[in-house]
Amino acid sequence: MLHIDRPVKESAREAFQLCTSTKVSKRQKDLLSGFGEPIAQAADAFDSACQASVLHTLDRTQFAPNPPDEAGTDALIDLYDRRLRSKEYPGRPLYDRIRNAPGKCPLCGVGRIKQVDHGP
Repeated sequence: MLHIDRPVKESAREAFQLCTSTKVSKRQKDLLSGFGEPIAQAADAFDSACQASVLHTLDRTQFAPNPPDEAGTDALIDLYDRRLRSKEYPGRPLYDRIRNAPGKCPLCGVGRIKQVDHGP
């Protein structure tokens, strides 16, 4: 099994905190407040599965907002689209480090990382 190193040292918890550290409205902060710990737990489960070479055993529903409501889902999409990818927020340097990491894409194993958000 091919071993691929993590592209960055920051944890999911640190990335979440970075992305929610500035320019967050009260409504957005309230929507996102319950997601920090579940995101960190999902990342830990993913990392453990990577280390044990059992990614294929993960249940995709474990990585979805719980409960999956429209407002929470929209807040998480906005967190990624605006606060991680957008150049005007502090998460962008992290996004760039992930995207520009050397080696093959850890999700598909083909070529260099060109985008951070592969989807099935």
